[in-house]
Formats: sequence, C-alpha cells, structure tokens
Amino acid sequence: MKKIIHLILLSILPLLINAQTTSYLVKGTVINDKTAKFAYLVVAKNKEMFKVVPIKNNSFSFSGKTDLKGENLKPAVLFVDERGNITMDELYSKLKQGVWINGRKNLRPVILEEVTFEIENSQLASKSKVTSGGILTKQWDESKPAVAQGKSVEFIKKYPDSPVSLSMIDKMVQMNDAPSRGDMDKKQPLKVLYSLLSERLKKSPNGIELKKSIDAL
Repeated sequence: MKKIIHLILLSILPLLINAQTTSYLVKGTVINDKTAKFAYLVVAKNKEMFKVVPIKNNSFSFSGKTDLKGENLKPAVLFVDERGNITMDELYSKLKQGVWINGRKNLRPVILEEVTFEIENSQLASKSKVTSGGILTKQWDESKPAVAQGKSVEFIKKYPDSPVSLSMIDKMVQMNDAPSRGDMDKKQPLKVLYSLLSERLKKSPNGIELKKSIDAL
C-alpha cells in the first residue's frame, strides 16, 4: 500500500510543481457615462475566462484566482457596456474578425492582479487610468510603445525582474520567423535582451525555456 501511495505522489508531483495560481482584484469607477450598465473581464485566449457584473453606484469589482498555466502573467481585457447579455462566443467572434481587438478604444488591456481603474467613457475604455495598484498592468502599457519605438533595451533595463520583460522577449521569439514583424523591435538582438533579465528570471522555468528557444533560432 505504501508503495502504491508513493507512486501516486510521484505521478502528481509534476502537476503540483507546475500549478501556479495568482489572485486578482480588478476594480473600477465609471464617470461621465450613464450608458454603462455592466462590466466585463475576459481572458479571450482559449475562451479561458468570461465574467460580467452589474455596475452599481458607478463602480464594479472582479476578484478570484487564475491558473497561470505556465505563463509569465495573465493578460485580459476589460470593457463596460449598456448590454449585460454579451456572450463569450459573440466577443470571441468579434476578436477573431478584428472587429474588437485588444487595445482598441473600447477594450482596456489589463494584467490580472490587484488594480483599480477610472473609466471616463465606455467608448474610450482603452485610455482608462490606473488609479491604484496595477504594477504589471502599467508596465504592460509601457512595453508596447517601447517595442514600437525600438526602446526594448531601455525597458528591460528598467524592469529586469518583471514578467512583462520576459513576455516581451518571448513574443519577439515567437514572431521571429513571421514574414512581417509588425511592431516587433528589429534593432536589438534577442540574446542581448535576454542578458539584461535578472538572474531570478533567467533561472525560472520560463526563463530557461526562453533561452533554449533563442539558441534554437
């Protein structure tokens, strides 16, 4: 019996090691927009998460835990609407068609963490201000223009221990063989960017896999 229990423990140990959850509390206040009645928080990738709550006294809140599933962080989108019956299939279809895309004026990119937003207008939700918390979300916002402007080195030097920096390089690696790099930064060799990461990130499972991917290019 002890041998069987031992074998069972050995079989589930990798799952326990790889299981990594993170807690989040996403809050917001809607001002100057009386049409916004509901708030949505969505992880569209693989239709992983879809939450909707009514906006009460101009405020809303989402909380819970999410499985990172081996990722560095969990990107999501936040938006508010007068409709409360928007479905995941409807949203997912729009995203795939490019009707609503991450970062468009009515969708606010957010990293699942503790963060509070101030939304002035549902049609300009992407411009919502972070009023408290949101360390990773603010870095995520900062990373996009950094890549577009060829300032990836400066960004990673500023945030060497951030999962946002690790994700930035990982995205570049994934796009390396694409016919068009889009807004990917072509000026900085990936190995140089990787060398700027903290030792903690380099030694993490994702950091080790990223190094293998870069070496394999």
